[in-house]
Amino acid sequence: MAKFVFLLSFLIFLANRGRADEAFGCDEGWINVNQQCYMFINDKKVTWSEAEEECNRYDSSLMYFDNIDEVIWYINYVSVYPAPAYWTSMNDISWQGQNQPGTGHWKWGKYSQANTTIFQWNQSPANDGYNNCGGINAAGTMSDVGCNSTQGFICNVELNGGQCPDSTWTKTPTDCYYVSNTSDISQLMTWDQARAKCASFGSNSHLLTVDDANDQTFLQNALPYVTMSMYLYWTGLQYKNNIWQWFNGATFNQKFFKWAKEPDNVAGKEDCVVIRYNGKLSDRGCNMQQNYICKKSADYGDSTLNTGCSIWTRAGQMCYMFYTDPKSSWSDAKSTCQSMQGDLINVKDPDTMSWLRVQMLDPTNDYIFWTALNDRDQEGTFKWSDGTVVDSNVISWNAEPNDWWGEEDCGILIPSRFTYNDGTCQFHAIPLCEVDNVQSCPSKGGSWVSRNADKGSGLNCYLFGDYSSESVRKTQPEALQYCQSLADSGNNVPQLLVVDTAAEKQFLKGQVSKYADNIWGFWTMMTDAAEEGFWTWGGTAVIDPTLVDWDKEPSSLTPTTDCANVQYNGYFQVVDCASKLGFICGRKAFQPWTSRSSSTRFSPEYQLTIVLVSITLLIRSV
Repeated sequence: MAKFVFLLSFLIFLANRGRADEAFGCDEGWINVNQQCYMFINDKKVTWSEAEEECNRYDSSLMYFDNIDEVIWYINYVSVYPAPAYWTSMNDISWQGQNQPGTGHWKWGKYSQANTTIFQWNQSPANDGYNNCGGINAAGTMSDVGCNSTQGFICNVELNGGQCPDSTWTKTPTDCYYVSNTSDISQLMTWDQARAKCASFGSNSHLLTVDDANDQTFLQNALPYVTMSMYLYWTGLQYKNNIWQWFNGATFNQKFFKWAKEPDNVAGKEDCVVIRYNGKLSDRGCNMQQNYICKKSADYGDSTLNTGCSIWTRAGQMCYMFYTDPKSSWSDAKSTCQSMQGDLINVKDPDTMSWLRVQMLDPTNDYIFWTALNDRDQEGTFKWSDGTVVDSNVISWNAEPNDWWGEEDCGILIPSRFTYNDGTCQFHAIPLCEVDNVQSCPSKGGSWVSRNADKGSGLNCYLFGDYSSESVRKTQPEALQYCQSLADSGNNVPQLLVVDTAAEKQFLKGQVSKYADNIWGFWTMMTDAAEEGFWTWGGTAVIDPTLVDWDKEPSSLTPTTDCANVQYNGYFQVVDCASKLGFICGRKAFQPWTSRSSSTRFSPEYQLTIVLVSITLLIRSV
């Protein structure tokens, strides 16, 4: 009986510890302190930009300090991860980039002005215009140093804080702002084009509105440092119905912004508004070409930091595993990766090459790795897994390939020199695996049609709904709800058809041509319900006009013709959303992994089940 009590107590302890881990909120390798996650990197030295890029891959930023308590915690904790210094997000980099003199205005990242009274400077800052990035030492003192010097770094993310889409956006406590790139002339747009571009950034993204104190703070404190230039940027303010108003109905309160000398409505044609870097507004003609500023609410999501790949390393839509053992032949290494629905790494573009180069700086990756590179099908022509021929601008050979003794058909990566060799496929090296986040087509709803995804691997999936009778045809809302009900899991839920690429457009035209008897057409995700005449995919993604062929459209026949179908000839038509039609469900290949898929983590419910089963078995044994 004593044995039973001991084992029971131990099992309950495990269950409670499991619940604590579940509530822990930070992914493996991160430290949780007061609803923030920190990751210390002290085993490799990188530049400030490289450190910033590395943290961004984890949906985080370089470390910043909001208050003195965080500084005290750092000083007490840093001895666990000793290093001469760590990069923080502190900088005074000019909006023109690191190659320009610093501003002398120190900030965290791009936006937040730093409260420099909460920590001590180490005989700094010199504000000499050259040492523009901030590093902190083990004593908790800050130094301004050259951004191209190298040291460790600390990544930081707030569990309950909002997140912006990526590092090109400027984050405030409640919102995200995107300031277009003035050096890229393709980002010069008319007001209508800018509005559509901002909407294309996804849910809740729109041209800048200035409707609360947070926006006012952005204009006064951040915009001058983000873009200290004479360029003009479109906002969402327009003259409509004889009054100035935000195009989307946001609260119009002039106390949050200031006009320059306008509005003066030159020639009676200035119905749209631009903003200067000093935060002042001017009216302009809507067809002028200007830069633009987009705004969206910071997204609040799961309280668990999710890097998207569990214990693998995430980069973009790919997940990577850098093994340290076992060494094996090329075929066995490839089988190891394939057993986890992946493959050996393919390095087919400059982005992957640059990312991999940074990973090879990590001393723990000091192994010779197998890649998918091989010329087994045709001697001398090295290809990747999908048959893509090697790009010499991406792969740096180590005086190779030389096909020594006519037996070197497989490619290895040497981290210390970041070069590639051809070697015998029987050589023993370490597998470097990658997984493209894909899933097979849903099993529900009938016979799905698949096509290869336009990027990476995997399948996009389409279901052409039944339209044989009035009873099975659906309204647009009914069709959307039905498509969403066909998900095999919570990931990548099918929607009504969205056309993203030229290849998908051609595929669609070929498929719908098989249904010439469908005189009603198929529902798609297209709608202008949010704003009359402004057509989007589901109210969020802007439509690329080259991907949609209208049948003498679009023209709204009645106030309820806010939806669009596609005909058997591939042309789109405006239709009343309550009409009964066929429909096309679509599901893209890519979907995020979740850290909860790791075999080392179990839900509280699953752990409790283990405990209960174990108790039952123990009682029987007693």
